[in-house]
Amino acid sequence: MRNRTFLFCILIGILLIGCATFATPNTDRWLEYEIPPSRISYSGRAIMEDRLSDGSRFYVFYERITDDDVRFYWVIMRQDFGWRLDGDTWRGSSDARNVKRGHMYVNPRRQVAVYVHPERTYDVFMVRIETSTTN
Repeated sequence: MRNRTFLFCILIGILLIGCATFATPNTDRWLEYEIPPSRISYSGRAIMEDRLSDGSRFYVFYERITDDDVRFYWVIMRQDFGWRLDGDTWRGSSDARNVKRGHMYVNPRRQVAVYVHPERTYDVFMVRIETSTTN
């Protein structure tokens, strides 16, 4: 019985490590976070913060950017998810990643985040990364 428990713990550990997302400031992937609309703020203060795998911290905050840039980052994210804009319609293969309403998508390399509101609108926020320094 003790051997089974030990093997079970090893298996769970391997699965957790294997499923972990390794993200650094140079990661060009969109990290997904569920954020309720009540936490979205346009005051310039941090909306959310988290730590990347390398120990760096990132902060998502509002900073005014042009409407053209907002659309630019929305299109980039959708294309990174496997979608292509065909006229006014997004088309993608069966393995294209869907956006979820009420979620923040953070791209550390681009230092932007896209929030998809529950009513299908979106906003773009800036990301500040503080790299950890060990002395």
